[in-house]
Amino acid sequence: MLQETGLRADWTSDLRRKAKLAIARTPLYGPDLKVEEFGLRTTEHRQLDGVSSLPTVVRDTSRRVGIMPDEAERSGTYFQLDASPILKKSRMDGLKVTSLESAFDEVDLREYYWKAVSVDKDKFTAAVELYGKGGYVVMADKGIQVDFPLQACLFIDTPNLLQAPHNIIIAEEGSSVNIITGCTVSPERTGLHIGISEFYIKKNAKVSFTMIHGWGEGTHVRPRTGVIVEEGATFITHYINVNPLASIQMYPSVRLVGKGARTTMSSVLVGLKNSYMDVGSEIIFQNRETAGEIVSKSISKDSSNIVARGRLVGNSDLIKGHLECRGLILSPESRIAAVPELEGNAEEVELTHEAAVGKLAEEEIYYLMSKGFSRDEATSALIRGFMEVKVTGLPSYLESVIRSVNDIVARKL
Repeated sequence: MLQETGLRADWTSDLRRKAKLAIARTPLYGPDLKVEEFGLRTTEHRQLDGVSSLPTVVRDTSRRVGIMPDEAERSGTYFQLDASPILKKSRMDGLKVTSLESAFDEVDLREYYWKAVSVDKDKFTAAVELYGKGGYVVMADKGIQVDFPLQACLFIDTPNLLQAPHNIIIAEEGSSVNIITGCTVSPERTGLHIGISEFYIKKNAKVSFTMIHGWGEGTHVRPRTGVIVEEGATFITHYINVNPLASIQMYPSVRLVGKGARTTMSSVLVGLKNSYMDVGSEIIFQNRETAGEIVSKSISKDSSNIVARGRLVGNSDLIKGHLECRGLILSPESRIAAVPELEGNAEEVELTHEAAVGKLAEEEIYYLMSKGFSRDEATSALIRGFMEVKVTGLPSYLESVIRSVNDIVARKL
């Protein structure tokens, strides 16, 4: 029997009541799980001064998902080991980095807490409110321009752990912030990770969010993400999975609520071994002159199963949205399903989509082999090219991180 965590604040009691009513609610997509089969017992880890002070295995594993030990080109760091926020610091004035529990004591979160994601959406959102601990709160002051990215890592080290953090990111008017978050696990660990992430991007602000997952074969992952983008603001996100895992189901939703708001959502899904991946993205165009794009690249190998979803909902005039889903099947035992959805609820909407699933073209492989490449080298080069996603507006140093991760994955394939 899982034991509830203490109340966040007096005003959260109604949220906890809703969560209790939803704790058995089956999610709409993906394989169901019994939350109660995962435990909360774990060591309370001590606070650290920096990433370089982490145990060697933890430090080296987290580095593979973009976490830099020297922190030289990072504006701040949040590191959570199991349920313990062991490192939370900012290296810039005007950029606040703290844990959720500390934020409750320092700022008023009532305007943001469970406003972009519903606490009673399903059993996983409910479990975070009832049993969760940790998660980061990032607040960028009005007008601040954060040149180097903030890095955040959610790391599972205790076997069969339920890790359930709640993250809140607030970019005030005219600010700009870049975030790299790497989620991973110690070798041969099992567990369930449920991460709630809520983004609030104010007028003319910009947030880029690069998420790299490096989970293990025994890890189940159920992130829940909601994003609210106000007038003239921009949200850019790129997601990549680099390791085989047991299962993942995620469906981030971006609401463009302000006139001229924009978003670009891209992902590279790599299915290895027996991985089950049900990953989608949704953009809801709530105001005029908003624009958004979803680009999904899926690669299946071994006995993996990938469902790539995308949904565009046009609720206002003069909006533009595009959805692209492409899949590459590398073994006959694997499977990819692309599920694009377009919904127009206003007269002047422009929504388009492209979808294609297939295998590597033999003529392309033969062409590269004719230039002196071996078959393996030619295949790796074509896979690397397929994984390349040009994310408009992403800083060059984040693009270099993505390229290096893509190179690692391509070599595995």
